[in-house]
Amino acid sequence: FFVVGAVGVTAGIVRKSPRALGLAGAGIGLALLADVRGLVWAVPWMVGALVAVWRCSRRRQAALWLMGPLVVSFLIARWSFPAAAVSFEKQLDVRPLYLIYGSPDPAHQPPHDTGGDFVWGRSGPWRLPQTGWFVLRQLTLEPPDNFPPDVSRFVADDHLSPLVPVWIGASLLAMGVLVRRPRLALAVAATAAPFAIAFHGQQGMAEIRVRFLCQAMPGLALLVGVGVGALVDGLPGPLRGQEGQSHPVRALIAGGLVLAVTLGEISTAASPWARWRRPWPLVGELVQVHPDAKNQDQLTERKKTCARALAVDEAAGHWIPPLRRR
Repeated sequence: FFVVGAVGVTAGIVRKSPRALGLAGAGIGLALLADVRGLVWAVPWMVGALVAVWRCSRRRQAALWLMGPLVVSFLIARWSFPAAAVSFEKQLDVRPLYLIYGSPDPAHQPPHDTGGDFVWGRSGPWRLPQTGWFVLRQLTLEPPDNFPPDVSRFVADDHLSPLVPVWIGASLLAMGVLVRRPRLALAVAATAAPFAIAFHGQQGMAEIRVRFLCQAMPGLALLVGVGVGALVDGLPGPLRGQEGQSHPVRALIAGGLVLAVTLGEISTAASPWARWRRPWPLVGELVQVHPDAKNQDQLTERKKTCARALAVDEAAGHWIPPLRRR
């Protein structure tokens, strides 16, 4: 939904007709139907779409085309989110998590007022200012000294940190090649922004899971593709496309090389088998069933089975992600 939604928003911004803004509205509506946290995607996309509406010669029609799919999305959202759905604010609230890690900070103590309790289709858009204020307050909270746990720091150091310069470099390259094409630059910036926000938000999480990283990676692929694609099109030699277009044969060759690099058929630092890569630990369960964990006698029988298996692996000399820093 997020990837298809990004395509719709891009088409709505790039094309100049009011009707095209209907695609942007549909993309934003899809993001809001996918998950209550789809709001992270919807807000930057909406900003980009509103800029496109403002620059349209027929603003009234453009605004109607943009809002139409959003109204439909709001009306059918009750089939996406039941009455007991956990709100955006409650999913974002870090205070209960800090309490689990023993925070004495008064700002982390209950009751935990969440403000607007936003759930698309069950909460009116007029609650969004309350949600925005809640997010700003969350950003001011300081985590406790022992947070995030060491196993999460391991994942952040070995899986997130190596990608930070790639995000920065890809962003600068994409914006650099689009500096003379402001409408395309707006589309790329707006659609990639929520993926970048999702990636950045993982830095301080207690549980960093591979599915969260996968959810953010399409934005990085977009930025790399735009930048590298422009460089490939600009290379001298045969099979050059016309102004602003790619030659299909050149694009196919470049795509094949990128695929070979991505799959590790060509040995580079981007290969899945590159030496800098580290195994991905299952953070939530590992904290409890790790051989170094305490109170294993309180585990359920299912988790005790996992704990015994890890202990056997450790005794056999197999590598196990560290629970604590040595």
